[in-house]
Amino acid sequence: MTDNKEVMRFPYPWRGIGVLVVFLLLAPPVQVVVAAFMEHDFIGGRQILFEIGAVLRERVVPFLLSGYSFYMPPVFFAALMSAWRPAQGLALTVSGAIGRMVLCGLACEVFYQCFVVIAGGAWRADIVLVGLVQWIISGFVCFLAAAQLGLSRPARAER
Repeated sequence: MTDNKEVMRFPYPWRGIGVLVVFLLLAPPVQVVVAAFMEHDFIGGRQILFEIGAVLRERVVPFLLSGYSFYMPPVFFAALMSAWRPAQGLALTVSGAIGRMVLCGLACEVFYQCFVVIAGGAWRADIVLVGLVQWIISGFVCFLAAAQLGLSRPARAER
């Protein structure tokens, strides 16, 4: 008779903390990279690799640390919402990670836009569309990183 016990990598609360850490560390830089590449007008051709390097050097690296402060509110709320189920021993799903990231990002962006309109600015729908792509990609990248830690499967109790 074989013994098929699966040992958990992390106990339940640590699974939630692991998801929280993955989201808080990875999502803001991913959003900075996506925003930089979406706002750049690529010329293309044979110099595309040099152009990608220039975008990384001029538009990504200087803004990585400030991205942590600007993108942290929606990422924090999405991380809390996404960490709840793994902390209970359930699985983190790709649709759950992306959906929570989009929901929290959209709520914070509408909140920011309301302050812009109150201050006399104009509502900008293009920012919300760029944000939507950012939230989808960052939610997917965070899910992939959490899946590498084994947080995309439900925890099995040791017997």
